[in-house]
Formats: sequence, C-alpha cells, structure tokens
Amino acid sequence: MSISTRAKSQKQAASTGKDAKRKRKASTDSGSEEEVRVKKKKARARARRGHKRAVSVEEVTSATEEEIGEDDDEVEFVEFVDDEDPVGGGDEQQKGSEDDEDDGPAEAADGGQGEGSELGLPANVTQKVDQTADLLTIFSDRRTVRFKTQGGKVTEARGRWCMLCKEDKKKVAQLGGRAGWYSGGNSTCCRHIAAMHYDVYHKRCKAAKASESKAATPKAVLDARKLAAEGRERVAAKQQSTLDGVVRKIETPTVFSRPAIFDAVTKHIVCGDQALLLANNVTFTNCLVTMRPKTKREDLPTRATVYTRIQNEFGTYMSNLRKNIEAAIGDVSSNFDLWTEDHASIAYFGMIGQWIDTHGPEGEHATVEYKWALRSEVVAMHEILGEHNGANLGRYLLKFSDRVGITSKTGTNKMGRITADNASNNGTATAEVERVLTKRGVLDWDAGKNRLSCIAHVVQLGIEDFMTQVTQVALVQSKQAMWDFDPTLATNRLAAGGLDVIAMIRTLAIKIQASPQRKEAFKRAQRQIGIDVPLVIPLHGNTRWGSAHGMCERAFRLREAIDSFVATADAKFGPITIIRKDGKIAKKIPWSAFRLEDSDWKRVSLCTDILADANRYHQLFSADKVPTIHRVIPALESLCTKWENKLDDAKYALFHSAIRRGLDKLGKYYTKLDNSEVYVLSLLLHPYYKLSYIEQKWGGEKEQLDEIDAGNPDAINWTKHAHEIVDDAMALYWPKRLNASTADTGAANQEAPGAPRAPAQGRAQAADSDSDDDFDRARLRRLQADPSGGWKAELKRYLDDPGIGTTKHTDTVEYWWEHRHVYPTLARMALDILPIPASSVAVERLFSRAREVSTDRRSRLGPDLFEWLECLHHFWRSQIVDFARINSEQVEDVDLMEFSAFYEVEELFDDDNDA
Repeated sequence: MSISTRAKSQKQAASTGKDAKRKRKASTDSGSEEEVRVKKKKARARARRGHKRAVSVEEVTSATEEEIGEDDDEVEFVEFVDDEDPVGGGDEQQKGSEDDEDDGPAEAADGGQGEGSELGLPANVTQKVDQTADLLTIFSDRRTVRFKTQGGKVTEARGRWCMLCKEDKKKVAQLGGRAGWYSGGNSTCCRHIAAMHYDVYHKRCKAAKASESKAATPKAVLDARKLAAEGRERVAAKQQSTLDGVVRKIETPTVFSRPAIFDAVTKHIVCGDQALLLANNVTFTNCLVTMRPKTKREDLPTRATVYTRIQNEFGTYMSNLRKNIEAAIGDVSSNFDLWTEDHASIAYFGMIGQWIDTHGPEGEHATVEYKWALRSEVVAMHEILGEHNGANLGRYLLKFSDRVGITSKTGTNKMGRITADNASNNGTATAEVERVLTKRGVLDWDAGKNRLSCIAHVVQLGIEDFMTQVTQVALVQSKQAMWDFDPTLATNRLAAGGLDVIAMIRTLAIKIQASPQRKEAFKRAQRQIGIDVPLVIPLHGNTRWGSAHGMCERAFRLREAIDSFVATADAKFGPITIIRKDGKIAKKIPWSAFRLEDSDWKRVSLCTDILADANRYHQLFSADKVPTIHRVIPALESLCTKWENKLDDAKYALFHSAIRRGLDKLGKYYTKLDNSEVYVLSLLLHPYYKLSYIEQKWGGEKEQLDEIDAGNPDAINWTKHAHEIVDDAMALYWPKRLNASTADTGAANQEAPGAPRAPAQGRAQAADSDSDDDFDRARLRRLQADPSGGWKAELKRYLDDPGIGTTKHTDTVEYWWEHRHVYPTLARMALDILPIPASSVAVERLFSRAREVSTDRRSRLGPDLFEWLECLHHFWRSQIVDFARINSEQVEDVDLMEFSAFYEVEELFDDDNDA
C-alpha cells in the first residue's frame, strides 16, 4: 500500500487551517517540529523501498532561510512499501528524550562556595564532555547538516553521524548520503551502539579511558559483568594478597579523547601556575591543533570549562580526602600557620594533614592488604576572617578538621598531634581545640601533650640568637672602623681582625646587587676565575631559613671574584659609601677599604662551619615523604654537642659568646621536650634506636645519683622514666592492637621475628585442633586474662631483637608494615606516632608556592579559587608523568623466528643464483 506524502500534507493543512501554515513558515533555521516529522516519514519510506537516490551532504554551522529556500509546502513524493523499520541509517526512527540534550547547569563565571556552611564544598557541575566521552568514540559531535537532493531541495537537520555506519559501503549503497545520520537524542545513539557496534565501542572506551554507558552496553554483557563482580568479591573476601614488588606499567595515551585533553590542559594550568585564560589563547590552542590537525574548537576547553573542571576536581579531592581519613586506622597529625597574600591583603590559614594510609588505591577492595604509605595532604588553604588570636585560630582549625573528617560535632575524633611554630597564639589555639573537643565529649585530647613545637623553628631561633650576637658586635666594630678610617693611607682597611668581617660581607653583597653595572662587573670577575654560570651572594635575613649560612658559604666560595672586584671597583664606580657630618661630606670610603685578606676569609670560614651544623639539621626536618619525629632528640642533642665542642676549641674563640647565646636558646626549648612522651615513643618505634639511645645518652640510676651528689636534688632516672612511658603506652594500645579480634592473638604474639605468618584460617584451625593439650589452652587463657602478659612479651621480643640490617635511615613505615603481624601492638602505636611532623616545613613550603600563584598578573583570583589551586597542585604534582619520555624509551620487539620461512626461501634463491 502506498500513499502520497504531498496529499497527506495538504489534507493536514486543510484540517488545521492557515494558522498551522503560518507556524510552519515561522519555523527556525533548524526546522519546526512539523518539518522534522515529515522528514522522518520520508526517511522511513526511502529505507523501506531501498531508496538509492544520490544525495550530496554539506556540513555547516548555521543556515539562513534564504539558503534553504522559501517553498516550505512542497513535499517530495514518498511511497511506503511496508511497516518494517530499518536497522539503521537515515534520520533516526526513534525520537530521543529532550533530557538527552541537556548540557547541564551553566558554568560558573566566578568563585564561591555552596550555600550553607561557610566551609561547604563547591557544587559539582556536570560537564557535557564528561557525559558524552564514550559516545564520541563512535559518534561525531552534534552538528547541523544541510542535505541537498538532485532536484535542488535543501533541508537542514541537527544530529550526529555514526562514523562507522557512515564509512560502511553497504550502508551507503543502501541509504545514500544519509547513511549513519541520527537526529535522535543520546539515548537513541547508545541503543544503536549496543545493537550494532558494541565490540568496537568497548575497545575504544578502554583505549580512551572513558566509562561505558549502560545504555550502550548489551544486557547480556551487563549480566555477565555483574556475575563476574560478585565472584571477585567472594575471592577477595577469602584471600588476601599484597602489591609488594608488583610493578605497574604506566599507560600512555593511545587515542584522542576530549576528557583527556580537558584534564591535561587543566593540570597544565594548575601545576604550571598558568592563567586560566591560557585555554582561550590562540597560540596555545594552535599548538594542540598542530599535533592533531582535525581538532576543532569544541574539542578543546575554554577558560570557563577549565574553571568548572577545577571546581569539580576540588570537590572530588575533598570528598576523597574525607573518605581516606575516615578509613585510616591511626590518628591524623597536622601542622598549620598563617600567611598573608600581598596583592589583596587576604589572610590565609594553611593546614597540612599527615597520616598512614593502610587501604591502598581509591576504590580497591578493603579486605586486600596494601603496603602502608605516609600521606601528607593539604587540608586547608582558606581565607581567615577576624582577629588572629588563639581562640579564633582554634575555631578555624576545628572547622577545617570537621570538613575532612578528622573531627566531627558528633564526637568522632582522629585529631593527633599538632605541630606549629612557637608563637603564643598557637598555644592558645590548641587550648581552644581542647575546650571544644571536651564540650563534644572527647575527654582524652590534652593540648599540653598534643601541641608540639616546630623543631625547625627552634633551630632557626638558635641561629638567630647566634647571628644577632655576631651582627651586633660586627656592626659596632664596622661603624667605628669607618669613623677611624684614614683615606690617605693606601694600606688602610676596615677589617680589624674581629667579627666586623661578617658585616663587611653583607655590605658588599648589598652594594653589588644594588646596581646593574656592579652586578655585571661582578659576573665578569667570576667568569675570569672559571665560573661559567655566575652566582649571586644571598642576603641574610632572620625570616629566611638558611640565609645566614648561604651568605657566608657563597661569599667564601667566591672569595677570589670578590677580591678581584674590590680591587678594580674604585676606578669604575667611585666610593662605596660617603660619610656625612652636619650635612657635609666628612670622608669617602673606597671599595678598597673592604679588601679582605686570608686571615679575614679564615674567620668567614669559621662562621660558615658553625652555621653549617645548624643548616644540616634544617634540611633533615624538611622531608614530608618519610617520618621525621624520631630525628628530633638525636638531632637537637647532636647540634648542641657540636656547638659545645666548639666552645672548647680555641680557634672559635672569636665566636664563643655568640655560640653560648645560641646554645641558651636551644636549651630553653630542649627542656620542653620532656613534657611530651611522643619523642620517647618515636625512638622506641625506630628499630635502630629503640630504648638503647636513651639508656646510653641519658643514663639511668647511676647518672641520677651522680647528679644528686653534684647538687641537683631534682635529678631524674631517665631510663626508668622512658620505660614507664613505654609501659603506659603499651597498656593503652594493647586493646587497640591490630587483629585484636583474632582468637589466637596470644599465640600469634609468640611468633619469632621475621617468621612467616600462617593464613588466618589455618591458624584458627590449629588453635581448635585436637593437638592443643591442656597446657596450651591454659596458657592461652592466662594471656587473655592478663593483657599485660601479652604486650610485655611482645615488647621484650622487640627490644631483644638486635635489628640486624637496620640503620638510622631505615624507612620506619615500611618496617612496621612488614612487622605488623609480629608486633601488632607496636605496629598500631606506629600508625599514630610515625605521621607526627617534626616541623611545620610542609605548610611553609605551601606558602612559598602560594607566592608563585599570587603574582601581579593573577592578583584577582579570589580566595576560593586560590584554595582550589593550592590543594590540587599539591595533590597532582607527584602524579604528573612525562608521557613523551616514556614513548621515547619504548623498544620495539621483533621475533625473527616469524621470518624463518622467508629466510629459507631467500637461501634457496641465493643457491639457484650461485648455480
């Protein structure tokens, strides 16, 4: 049966009247609903009767009514042959839902957190590139296409091309230029993939690392995956395995993927400290187009999409951070400080959280054991309002802790130790934390014991006191030398053999760097002595750690260049300074007055040696990838010992008063270490030190009696004191020990160090077997009845273990992961103690990087975006992979055996030629 489409159209027009016709005339360039229905009917008719009329296709961005034509009423004659729907091609037969075309919420133009709590996470904005990443592996973008028939009729439609069907010669022969064209929604395209192209779709999604849509996956495949997932869960629940020693191959991109491009550009902007507008920069986008010439603008992100992606990634980062912290077995220790951004004068609260992650990668099965790792993540880099007193700081600290799950208003508490500098408001801040936690029902958090001083600040304070004494004396000596200087004497110098040489070094550094001409002359002097890359003498400042040592060490290293520069500077630049009295020139001090001789440089070298002792320990406490808390006591005692030895050395006599002043400051803070037991426990948990360090360095009863005889009635038996701290901690952690619910814990504690551990099921069966006699069962009951017997035995075995192969550089996190079954109580204690930061260097490093973000050209980022950038940069920086280098290092494998037949034929050919 066939009917005329024209007749049907005229009949419909007659029944609906002129209004319908006017509506069709007023339709937009993309076609009215009526036109779409007519086009679909024509497509069905062509598909059913095997229509093979040639059609030319022209893809356009937009079209006007004049380009399409004015004769809207003329309809092509289409004959329906049957009611069978075609498999594919042509305008899609099934109409997709309008929701399929929803691009999601509009992208935010400015920063700002969600409503509600002032610390609420920003709302996640779904981007279209994430929704259609899998679809684009088979289909093109949604685009406007103009179809032109042989008769000149032009129709315009909006939809997608199935790239596989479009290149299928059979489909093209059957459907012509409309082969592979789909004007339906995304769900319709997904159903087409599931029916026709799932194998290709699956491979391309895997290569592009795009998640497959359920709508594009056949039901049989979904059912099979569900059964397979259930099987994996059953296997994982029965069997535990480790990833120790397993090498994971880094996969480089193999196919073009929009989400991958968006992610790469976003990470480049965040980790490269680039402006968000870089995404709109034509020279940058041209670089991307050059590497893939057919790239279009919609394939690349814009400033708005990068902003939205950063916002979403920050929300994901915070959500995952909370999950990780909630899953952590041990406490989360932290360090914090304040920093003021210069351009907008905004005060920021920086906070770093550290804990030991025992659960491995995101989303992995919780029952599988993974190698422990020390995590250090940014908890907050947030604007702080109000006064910077302790009460306000403490409230903000708790708000940030609540946001990531360290604490909660319901009484949950994983707050470990807090490390901060020695400012008084930090002490009152931790007191405020204790007050609020107590109000919430947390009664075991003591601010006095849990607030630790930043050991790096302590060392810096010792350096400052040392340098203060040096510079004060040097300043007096150098001023007097300038007033006494006689310019008429050719051999006259300012250096008088004292500490004034340090002031002279600093003055030379300042004067040289104050003029471009003098800087260039100093560089030439360095090149003349063989320094190809000229250096600059850093200036000493009390707020810049290591600057005092850097100034003296660099000056001594460049002493030949300095001597050469000073010898010729008067002729080139005139006097180094002019002294005036009553407004009149009293005398001119030439550069030659700052000439230093070997004896002067010797004093610079001695000062460098003293400062090097302290600078070495500054570097020791700057690590955040390995535990550092166990280094505090040995390092501080070693520094004090080195400086005390220099007090007894005559060659350092010139610096004795400065050394003594520095030691007094170090001693003040060293005595405060007695108030926290974590330093003793950190030594205990290091297999190289244990309690032997305290027994040897601090002494026991004999040393106590000697001190009492010497007139110190408050002398302490430090060995006994340390053992009391350890015993109390072991009794506290015994109920919380790892695997405490295992029935045979007492038996497990008797395993020899390093002995292989039997599977849990095997041990349980052994405990219940008939081979256990009355003695075995009675012994197990005694251990369970008297917990001290269990932890004492464990502690004794640990202390008696000589620790062969361990050094002071042993990775303690790895050590306790390997011995978690042998010493479960000590291993549980390690999860709380090892993450404690010895210093607040991590947050200071965060502030140093913040200065690279807040530049003159990026002074209007806003506090929200600023925090997002800081957190993501810290999180992503260690994950950046050099794909180009990996690709360059790939080696092609060729199996020559595959060409053996070819070689045989070639040999026969050669034999024939020889014949």
